[in-house]
Amino acid sequence: MASDNYYGSVKMLGLDLDNTVIDYGPAYPIVARHLGIDSGLMDRASIRKALLTDSGDEEWQRFQSCLYTWGLKSARPAEGLDELLDFCQSNQVPVSIISHKTARTPERFGAHDLRFPALEWLGSWGLTPGRVPPENVHFCPTRELKVQTVRTLQCHVFVDDLAEVVDEPTMPRATTRLHFGSREEACLDHAHVQNLSEVVSWLTDN
Repeated sequence: MASDNYYGSVKMLGLDLDNTVIDYGPAYPIVARHLGIDSGLMDRASIRKALLTDSGDEEWQRFQSCLYTWGLKSARPAEGLDELLDFCQSNQVPVSIISHKTARTPERFGAHDLRFPALEWLGSWGLTPGRVPPENVHFCPTRELKVQTVRTLQCHVFVDDLAEVVDEPTMPRATTRLHFGSREEACLDHAHVQNLSEVVSWLTDN
């Protein structure tokens, strides 16, 4: 591995889980229909905006409780994930998945296990244990602990879809943060990727 490439110095690549490694695109309309939400709302941005506007945080939390449990059956790996993991494996770049995920949904939504379904989904797509070791999958009950895990693992690069995580001021300065998502949601202060294949390009070009 050539030492003059950036990825030659990357000791750990960190990836967020929900809406980063996991693409819930196909699941959003299915969960929306199940909950009786306007059939014209088919994607995360429109559903989230409508629920937060109409009923505050409560109905959005209910939606997420369904999405992150039985909705996982309709989710798929994010575009470019295979290419990124193949690249990391070929170049001996360790990968960790670091997720802000509580152990269960709120009691009022059934207190359903959130972590086991996520681990089961990773296994069903062959992502663990074959490509990401189980010990490299970390669930953190708070954003603060997620940031602390990024620091503890000494992630050289961390990819997350949430601007508030990417912009988090307590993130270690040594960690390069890549914001993942559409151009419309791009974080102005950090590098941006629209799919995980672009992370490969970013690693090889920097």
